[in-house]
Amino acid sequence: MTRQSIMIWAALLITLGLSWNIYQQEPSQETSKPVVVPARLFSQQLAPTQIANAVSDPPLKLSERQSIQSQVDLFARPKQMIQAATSKQSKQPVNAVPIVAPALPFRYLGRVQTGDSNGVLLNINNEVTPIQTGDVLLGQYLVQAITETEAGVQVRFLYQPLNQVQTLTALAAN
Repeated sequence: MTRQSIMIWAALLITLGLSWNIYQQEPSQETSKPVVVPARLFSQQLAPTQIANAVSDPPLKLSERQSIQSQVDLFARPKQMIQAATSKQSKQPVNAVPIVAPALPFRYLGRVQTGDSNGVLLNINNEVTPIQTGDVLLGQYLVQAITETEAGVQVRFLYQPLNQVQTLTALAAN
């Protein structure tokens, strides 16, 4: 054993010995002390005799309070307010805002002709992408038709989550 561990064991044994000694002496000391009940002072003007009488008075007894039965149920739903609210709601028409597909995230760049099929170049997320009828873009937009007229090119998309048709129109350059 090292010197440090011997010192720690010695301190532990001394502490345990002193604790045991105090524990053995406490029961005999407690029985000799009188029990003191603290007195409460409610005001500065009480005389010493009043304080002594207050300490010797019997403890206060609490009585139960008689409850009064109420004719009104405080936790019941108010019928008048509910009827008024439902009658107002039924008279007013509900104007629901229709859900609309978001704006097309594509930009027209030009036309592509390969053999007998027509295609279009679109800018999708800053990438040039050739598309043709039947392609699905971004997992949501189905290319339904690509039509060319004298005025320009129209690409019709079906936004699949809402089943709504959207059209991208590009005017022809003069």
